[in-house]
Amino acid sequence: MWTIDRLEINGGFLPGLKLELPAGLICIIGPRGSGKSTLAEAVRFALKGTVGASRQRLDLVQANIGSSGLVTLVAKTDTGVAYTIRRAAKQPAVLLSADGRTVPNVDLDRGTFLPLDAYNGPEIEAIADEALGDKRRALLDELRGEDLSKIHLLLGEHRRGLEANADRIRASRKSINDLSERIQEFGDVRAKLNAMGPSPEMGPSTEYAKANKQQQCNSRERKRIDSATEALRSFEHETEGLKARATDQKMLLIAEDGSSNLSLLQKRQTELHQSFSGVSSRLDSVISDIKSTMTIVEKIRTELSDVHSMQAGEFAQLQQVHQAADERYRVRVDLECRHCAIQLRHSFSVKLERRSEYGSCEMPTTWPIGHCSLKD
Repeated sequence: MWTIDRLEINGGFLPGLKLELPAGLICIIGPRGSGKSTLAEAVRFALKGTVGASRQRLDLVQANIGSSGLVTLVAKTDTGVAYTIRRAAKQPAVLLSADGRTVPNVDLDRGTFLPLDAYNGPEIEAIADEALGDKRRALLDELRGEDLSKIHLLLGEHRRGLEANADRIRASRKSINDLSERIQEFGDVRAKLNAMGPSPEMGPSTEYAKANKQQQCNSRERKRIDSATEALRSFEHETEGLKARATDQKMLLIAEDGSSNLSLLQKRQTELHQSFSGVSSRLDSVISDIKSTMTIVEKIRTELSDVHSMQAGEFAQLQQVHQAADERYRVRVDLECRHCAIQLRHSFSVKLERRSEYGSCEMPTTWPIGHCSLKD
């Protein structure tokens, strides 16, 4: 417990005042205007300054202590350790130890180092007149500061817990609303499944597979026709080049004028021309055969084009039928998945109702809508 031993006031309404306060209850009695309230305000001013003070109290401190007043207060702990507080107007308080050294890093305005307080007469009367109001509650808060801090911490924890529960409740309500909307949307799934009849056969039909394979063969046949035509054209061009070279007389010219072998070489040169004279006619026959072959290839191309067109039309019809079957199968699988999800939600709702009497059941945040695995 703290006690106030001495009080000094320099300047203001009570200049040069020095009081030695004995232990026990002290009553200060005097006529109106003698300085009783000023003395109480001087004690409170030394202990806590003017933080949070009312306008009336600030006016009283300014009028009776002034801007040059200095209040010195000596307080002791229950163990006899003395501390001195010096506070002047508009200046921070100075805390001194018993040997006169300054005690650093102590904020006296918070009221935690020296748990002392002072009240003037009107304030005490206002607190006494209240049945249970703000003034009494503020007084209790100051007297039980540690308990108030614990209460605030507990309130904060409970508030955070309530906010977390509110978030979970909102998420659960949203999930329930979403599920209700989906159940209403998929309420006629079973009827749609029954209206679709038995499950369609999976995979392409035999006719479609055969027609698809024939389309691949047709593509390769067209490439083969184009390759044969290109080969014949190349062969024709090369044969015409040979024919042009065969008609060149200089190619077999072997006689050399002025040579002693001129008569012999001229005779042999004549034999070469006679022997090679049939090559040009045979090349003409080859070129004619190539053109005839190309004509046959073009006839084959025309005939095959008609056959391919007919087969392409049949394949297009089979493809439409196959796509329609695939779409029916996809729709049925989607409906079966939705039906599976509805059954899952119904099963979970039943379990939730059963377990609600014994404990909480965490609701899943997602549902396997459209991703249900179907097994044979």
